Amino acid sequence: HGYDVQAYYSIAKDLGTMEDFESLVAELDKNNMNIIMDMVFNHASSATSYFREAYADFDAEMSGEIISDSKSDWFNFSIEPQLNYIKYKDYYVESSFNTSSMMDLNLLNEDVIEECGNILNFWAAKGVKGYRFDAVKYFVGQGVRQETIEICNKLKEFQPDLYYVGEAWDEDPYYFNKYYESKFDAFFNFPM
Repeated sequence: HGYDVQAYYSIAKDLGTMEDFESLVAELDKNNMNIIMDMVFNHASSATSYFREAYADFDAEMSGEIISDSKSDWFNFSIEPQLNYIKYKDYYVESSFNTSSMMDLNLLNEDVIEECGNILNFWAAKGVKGYRFDAVKYFVGQGVRQETIEICNKLKEFQPDLYYVGEAWDEDPYYFNKYYESKFDAFFNFPM
């Protein structure tokens, strides 16, 4: 389904090439139309270099190694089972969707947020005019939290003039409305 993103700076081969994408943006621009790109930052594929490096660093640290530029905290690992964590090889890792192909990024990590910003800037430079952020509800744990609002605000700072819409659903309108404390332009809620 494409939500287990493996490469944030390229186009999936079955959808075309980067040149195809650039041509599409140029043609749309001629016709006063824009692209809003689906952006998946809650989780990344276990096949990404981000996850592979983080897992290797965490594994080495569990063996007593000290790694100066470790990425082990780009994801949330544990040596014991926890709620919303799944078993992956020798350890447990947070996965809101309970699948070994989609691991939750640690969006409380400033380096992860900086990389998200690099990705947003990359696609903005290609002509993207907005982003639809997947699974905002799971940015930190589950449901709207102050940390979630802060992450939304940090993401908006990278491209303040682009349109940001978040996928955030909750049965209770009070909690859904809390997302509007962020600087995102809009949210949508499937149940509502």
